[in-house]
Order: sequence, then C-alpha cells, then structure tokens
Amino acid sequence: MSGKLPSPTTPLASCLNLHDIEKVAQQTLKPKSWAYYHSSADDSVTMDRNRSVYSQIRFRPRALKPVAQVDTSTYILGYISNYPFFISPAAMGKLAHEDGEIALVKGAARVGIPYGCSTAASVSPLDIAAAGNEDQTLFFQLYMLKDKQRVEMVLGVAKAIGFKAILFTVDAPVPGKRELDLRTGLDENTIVLDESAGQIGEKKSAVAESSQLLTTNLTWDLIAWIKEKSGLPVVVKGIQSYEDAVQCEKYGAAAIMLSNHGGRQLDTASTPIETLLEIRRYAPDLLTSSMQIIVDSGIRRGTDAVIALCLGADAVSLGRPFMYSLCYGEEGVTRCAEILGEEIARTMRLLGVRSVRELNKSLVNTTKVERLLFAEGSVKL
Repeated sequence: MSGKLPSPTTPLASCLNLHDIEKVAQQTLKPKSWAYYHSSADDSVTMDRNRSVYSQIRFRPRALKPVAQVDTSTYILGYISNYPFFISPAAMGKLAHEDGEIALVKGAARVGIPYGCSTAASVSPLDIAAAGNEDQTLFFQLYMLKDKQRVEMVLGVAKAIGFKAILFTVDAPVPGKRELDLRTGLDENTIVLDESAGQIGEKKSAVAESSQLLTTNLTWDLIAWIKEKSGLPVVVKGIQSYEDAVQCEKYGAAAIMLSNHGGRQLDTASTPIETLLEIRRYAPDLLTSSMQIIVDSGIRRGTDAVIALCLGADAVSLGRPFMYSLCYGEEGVTRCAEILGEEIARTMRLLGVRSVRELNKSLVNTTKVERLLFAEGSVKL
C-alpha cells in the first residue's frame, strides 16, 4: 500500500479494553485496510455470534478461596506461555503499520506468548523468525497450494528457521463472500502470498490469485503428509464439528483450533464455543486426550478466554484484536496482550481459582447455549 500510514490520535494508555483498541483502528486505518481486517461473510451473523455467545454463559464463582497469587501460564503444544493465549495468524500486517508482522512478533516476545505467522504475511518468514526472541515459540500457518512441491519447500523453510508447529487451515477451500471488501474495491479472490517462503535469501512478496494457487481438494491424509514433510506437529485450524474433531485425533493432529475464520467464511456456521460444547457432549474423551484444543474466533475479554478454558480448551487465540493494535506498532501489540492477560488474572481471582489448571466446567452455566447444540450424536464418521 502506497503512502504514509496514518497514526492514532488517541493515546494508547487511554485504551482500557480490546473494544477501545478496535475503535481506534476503525478511526485510524485507511478504508480498504479496515475493510480487510474487519470484513465478514454475508450478513455477519457468525462474526456477531462469535462474540455474543459468551454473554449467554454465566459464571458460578466459588467463595473463600485464597487468590493473592494466581498463575496464568500454561503449555501450548508443549511450550510455555505466560498467558493461555497466542496471536492467531492473520495476513497483511503492513496495512496497519510499516513494521507489519515484525511488530506482532516483537510484541508477543515482550509478554511471553506464541505468535502464529500467516502464509500471507506482509513480511518474510525469515525476517519474522529473526525478529523474535531466541526462545520464542513461533507457529507457521499453511494454506494448501495446488503445487505440492512448493508446499514442501515452504514446510522445509519453516522447520529450518525455527517454527515449532504447522497450523493447517482447512476452512477456506474458497473465500467467503465478504461484502465490505467488495464495496471498498478489494478482490475477494486475491490474497498476498510471500514468494520468499521457499527461498530463504529473498524477501519480496507478490499478489497472487487464490483460485490459481490454492487447492480446493483438501483430504484427511494431508495431515500425515504435512507432518512428514515438515517434521513438525500439525494443528488443524478451522474445525467446526465434533465429528471432524474426532477425525483429527484419528489422523494424528497434535491440536485442533475450533474456528470459523472469525466469521469470514461460511455465515451462520457454529461458534467455537458451541463446537466445544458439542465435543463435551458427543466426544468427551477428546478433552483428556493428548490432542490439545484451542478456541479461536470471538475472544475479546478475559472472561471470554476463561469461559473457553473452563469448558475444556487448553488455550485460546486472537487475530483481529492484535491486527487492530498494530495501529500503535509494537507498543500496541504489547498493550493488547497485557490488557487481556490482566483481565484473565482478575477473572480467575473472582472465580476463586489460582491457576489455569483449576478452571473447570463447574464454574460456568452453559444451559442457554446448550439448547442450540446439534441434537444428534450418532453421525457415522
């Protein structure tokens, strides 16, 4: 994008929550940039529901618990994180700030959380890996291309430069109909793919037609193929039913991300919390299996994150809020994470728990949401 990017006029310190940061982004970003980050599919039913579903769940706090010290840390794919969340992969960071994804990875490093790098990042994976701390946990998100030789190169580079897992996106065989993008002149079939992913020495990027590069023929055996070619654990991103969650464990996924792409793909699809409740009802063994469960899409408050953890999620991830925070650069990313982390710690204290491990289903009432769950649990897998 040409021209100098606008800077926020609102002091960062005045942003008290993630909603404040979003408002600043809307006021600051250029119209096309805001459209790209904020857009959702069709009537935005799923995007709105991703957020509102949390308001239908009630906490059941326990009293007379010593909570002077609380531990918000947890392990995500075996790697320590100071908070039970990480930055979900999202594309085109330079639409918000000249440092782009460099600011994201540096901000994540400052607060001690993992960072997920998008296939369509506006900065090369090499530069992203170099920008983080030596011991920082980085994940690489993968869209499956038609050219599997190129995918092999991408996976090899990801392993060589220190990424710890592959986040395999499975909910986007074609783009959703994002009308905000279309109204501002963005092509729904155009994404930015980093041409340097397979060439460590190069750092250029190019716009490419997704219809030409991305395959629509996604199959379960790709999990094992990606694992073999990368030598890394595979996280399947975009699971929206308990049946597919069961299949992921069967095919060797290290973790699943319950996600509807932030409501950007299929409108009226289930929210991740509803999918998690489906798993609790129809496939409860997954909650105690070695496969981790990550809730993505809709998290805006510490209370949201804690609800997901109470229901059996191992961690949560956030995309849009951190992209909005990029208006302020690295400082904004850090502030965004610190706000969420403080809210999580406060919620834990008010619930009467001292560590993430103590969070459990007895601390929430999900009756209202469970009435809307899929009613049959006998689907043949």
